[in-house]
Amino acid sequence: MALGGVAGSPTDGNSIKVTTLHRAKGLQWPNIYFVGLEEGLLPDHRIEDDAEREHEERRLCFVGVCRAEENLTITSVGTWDRFTRARSRFLEEMGLS
Repeated sequence: MALGGVAGSPTDGNSIKVTTLHRAKGLQWPNIYFVGLEEGLLPDHRIEDDAEREHEERRLCFVGVCRAEENLTITSVGTWDRFTRARSRFLEEMGLS
């Protein structure tokens, strides 16, 4: 599922809406589930040594956190397929670690 825009407000109806950080700009929901806040996913592993792209990912992460009107749930994994995953540095920067 993706947030389309055909059905009006993202909070209309009794359903679950799934979207990306890029498409969530300007929209808010009562409950936000932020899944996969780990290094390599957010920020993306491809932004190494690119301060401008890292700044944009940081901004998008902050915007995503601010979309929650009532509840914010953040998830991350400790290991994935036998590999250790560190929580996203953005969480610590926002005081959410």
